[in-house]
Order: sequence, then C-alpha cells, then structure tokens
Amino acid sequence: MNEEGLKLAIKEALNENSQLQKIQKVILQLEIEAWREQVCFHDKEKLTFEDSRVHAEQVLSDKENNMESLTECLLKKKDSSSPSMEAQTDGGNLKLGMKSKSEIGAHLDDQPKGTLKKLVYGAKPKASLATLEGDRNQNCTLLSEVEKTKKDLTEHIKSLKTEQASLQSENTQLESENEYLQQKFKVMME
Repeated sequence: MNEEGLKLAIKEALNENSQLQKIQKVILQLEIEAWREQVCFHDKEKLTFEDSRVHAEQVLSDKENNMESLTECLLKKKDSSSPSMEAQTDGGNLKLGMKSKSEIGAHLDDQPKGTLKKLVYGAKPKASLATLEGDRNQNCTLLSEVEKTKKDLTEHIKSLKTEQASLQSENTQLESENEYLQQKFKVMME
C-alpha cells in the first residue's frame, strides 16, 4: 500500500507538473503574440508620425517661401514707391530737392491699401508657422516615445523567448527525471 500510494503521488505530481508547464507555455506564447502586435502597432504609428512630420515640414517650408516672396515684394514696392528725393528742373538747370514730410505722407496716403493687407497676410503664415513648429515638435516627441516603447517591447520579447527556452530546458530535465524515477520505481517493484 505504501508503494502504491507513493507511485500514485509521483504520477499525480508529474501530471500536475506537465499540465502546469503546458499552461505556462501557452501563456508565454500568448504574451509573445500580444507584444508582437504592440510592436506592429507602434511601427505603424511611427510611420504615421513620420509622414505627418514630413508633411508638416513641407508646409512649413512652403510658408517660409511664401513669407520670403511677400517680404521681397513689399521691399521692392517700398523702394520703388518712396521717392523722398526728386529731380526738379528749373529753367534747364537740374537740381535735387528734398520733399517735405507732409508731401511724403501725402504720397503714402495715395498708395493702395493693399500693402497693409499684404503685411497682415504675411503675418498670418508666421502664426501658422509657429503652430506647425509646435506640432512638429510634438510629433517628434511622440516619435521618440514610440521608438523607446518599441525598443522596450523588443527587449521584453527577447527576455520572454529566453524564459521560454529556459522553461523548455527545465521541462526536458523534468521529463528525463520522470523517466528515471519511473525506471527506479519499476526496479523497486520487481
């Protein structure tokens, strides 16, 4: 009876151990798959952020070019439309005369009000530019966070695979120990 009880206890312990190892193996596989899915998701998110960053940089570049051309246009208009010195002729003699401030002011009042509108229009892209730079910085931060998370996930997957290999090795060792105990038990029974 003592031998049969021992035999039964060993058999139950081995069965329980085997079941626990199978369950642990399934759990590890599920966890590895979940981490792989997260890495895939973060890779897609990284690509989206990268595309967004590239688009924002392109828009930023376009706005900068637009501002430069508007500034050049305004400077050209200012240079061509601000005659503070004027050539005057007096009986065939050429003399340069300075216009008074009131004459200059009168001339500026005659200019189209479009210049002011262009200045306001030029200020709007600058504000948009600042917003885009903020968005770009935020995207860069998110991108670096995604990279860090991906690296962490990759390291965790490696550690899970190492743990799985260790468990498989332990399982193999337990199975060989089980065989040894069964053989020893058979020898004892004979």
